[in-house]
Amino acid sequence: MLSTRRKSNTRQMKNLGEPSMSSEHIPTELLYNIFLMLNREEIEKCQLVTSRWKDLIDTNSPILPLYLFHEMCITREIFMIRERGGQAMKLSHGDRLDLQIIRSLKNVVFERYIWSEWTRSSVAEEMTKKLAKESGGSIKTIEFYGNGLYDEYQQVLENYVQASKVHLKLMRTELKQLFTKNNFAQLSTPPSRICIDCRDPLNAKVLLDFMKSGNDASRFTLILGTPRTDLVHFYGNLVQLFKESGNPEKFSRHIQLVGRDHGLFYSTSRTIFDNGIVTCTRKDEENRVVYQIDRKDGWVLIVAFQKDITESEDEDLIMNYKIELIVLKK
Repeated sequence: MLSTRRKSNTRQMKNLGEPSMSSEHIPTELLYNIFLMLNREEIEKCQLVTSRWKDLIDTNSPILPLYLFHEMCITREIFMIRERGGQAMKLSHGDRLDLQIIRSLKNVVFERYIWSEWTRSSVAEEMTKKLAKESGGSIKTIEFYGNGLYDEYQQVLENYVQASKVHLKLMRTELKQLFTKNNFAQLSTPPSRICIDCRDPLNAKVLLDFMKSGNDASRFTLILGTPRTDLVHFYGNLVQLFKESGNPEKFSRHIQLVGRDHGLFYSTSRTIFDNGIVTCTRKDEENRVVYQIDRKDGWVLIVAFQKDITESEDEDLIMNYKIELIVLKK
């Protein structure tokens, strides 16, 4: 009798140390919040616990944490770099793809996805489509770098690549068409930030007309050649547009105008800003002069004139001049 009681007490002590609820009874919302706090390796282990956990993870895989790899690069072949400074891994051999690795990329987000400037954009687009198809979904990246036609980028970014930031190099003829046809607004969000790099000069009137058009240009950073026009007239109109605009929030946040014309650089700054044509404050920095124009509602236009010295392949020093236009709110 005593022995039976001892066994019963021992069994009760063991039960006190066991959880009163199995993993199958954990509410789905609570389980999901727990998964959000785990890293990718821990999530993959959780997929092996029960079929319910696996189904929940599979359903929410686009939201749950992913592996972070450094770079995917499209040249004539496809290369992937897992970590910064690491070895490049080749994922294609002619028309053949390394499907085992590529199919695992649905669990990966890249820091950078690059279309090499030595690769035709049509080739890079076709490779990107194959990658997305074989990996079972869009390729996820923080930044996308490309060279080619804007229409190709638009299709790729809407259907095959998820990117937060985009850097595009375009030719002047295509850039002008984009401004005049207002095609910029057709690229859906995300990406939240888009940098358009075209070092050729763009007609100043085209740029001003685009800013007046009412399109939401706030996602765009523009890097352009210095307009071949009366810059005094251009900046006068730009400042007036900024001051009178009912919604500066739709302006491009950052425009860079680059060139090598020393005269344009200094005559513009003195004529417009130093001679009192525009009311502003001035700040002198090393190789840089900054002017600030304020609105009463807190919006600020910053115009910065900067000298950059670079070294050419022949080891000659090249003086470049950069004018930055930055719109922000205090």
